[in-house]
Amino acid sequence: MQRKKSDPSPWSTVLEPSEFVQLASMVEVKTGKLIFQRTDQRTLILTSKPRLLSVKLKGNSEGPIVKEDFSLSKDHDIAKPSSVIATSNVSLKGDKALVVNNGDKSFTYTFSEPSEANLWVRTLQNQLGISNQ
Repeated sequence: MQRKKSDPSPWSTVLEPSEFVQLASMVEVKTGKLIFQRTDQRTLILTSKPRLLSVKLKGNSEGPIVKEDFSLSKDHDIAKPSSVIATSNVSLKGDKALVVNNGDKSFTYTFSEPSEANLWVRTLQNQLGISNQ
């Protein structure tokens, strides 16, 4: 089913006015420290800006909360993300996880299917201009 242009995006509160979702998937993220670690559900969103967002959905009226905001652009002045992803900082871990490293910290996003993880790695590497040859 295609969405009409007049339909509001469920992500309108986390997107900038002229930005739209290019790819989105549900992922699992481990949060907390070692013995207090838990698994949270998040939505990973690649936007047209291009940005990579990790969004946590709240069960109440608070709406979505952006937990991570990465710029995929080489122009560091276009937005105010928490960090910029460099070309070598996107990789596959095992067969179901995407690892994003911003230079200070690594973020691991686990998908339910290996094909989704592969799609995300290929898409992000293409966005960043990385060749897999």
